[in-house]
Amino acid sequence: MDDIQDTSAASDWAEIEALFPVGWAMRPNKAWTNGISTRAGRGRLSRMLNNPGAGPLAAKLDQMNDAKIKALRTYAAVNLEQAAYGFRATAVANITIPALVLTISSQLASGSLGKFIFGVYDSRAAWVGFLSTTAFVIIMIVFLMSYALAAFNQARDIRHIIDLRAAERGIYFGLEDIDDLHAN
Repeated sequence: MDDIQDTSAASDWAEIEALFPVGWAMRPNKAWTNGISTRAGRGRLSRMLNNPGAGPLAAKLDQMNDAKIKALRTYAAVNLEQAAYGFRATAVANITIPALVLTISSQLASGSLGKFIFGVYDSRAAWVGFLSTTAFVIIMIVFLMSYALAAFNQARDIRHIIDLRAAERGIYFGLEDIDDLHAN
């Protein structure tokens, strides 16, 4: 127990982050097939606590004093804010940039964009290239958005697990600042 108390919050935070890899959060789940988040129904906290990193995090927190938990909660809050910003920036960039490109292309094309595309891509090989490039761009956008969402979800889970474990010890942080994450 003394080893954990002697470590810095920054080194503890590095260990905690390693327990919640973004790749793990990107694994396929029911939401991929039914379009509804796994956190939309009953048992949300159980699903969050079934995250493979939740048990080791809880065990680590149980060995810490209240001051260390409060420090790590601050790290988790800042991490969550950064992940929320990262997700918003990724969403804005990956939605507005393609829309902007299509809008400018439409304005520059004489007539309609569809006629322009059909005029430029007049051979089978050109269409295969165009459709392949379009599919690649769409797949990349979906991947980038999924990665940013997974990182945001992992950051949120870390903060919530710390909050729940702290509450069990009588340390209450409240959620008064949760609106700040959505207001910006």
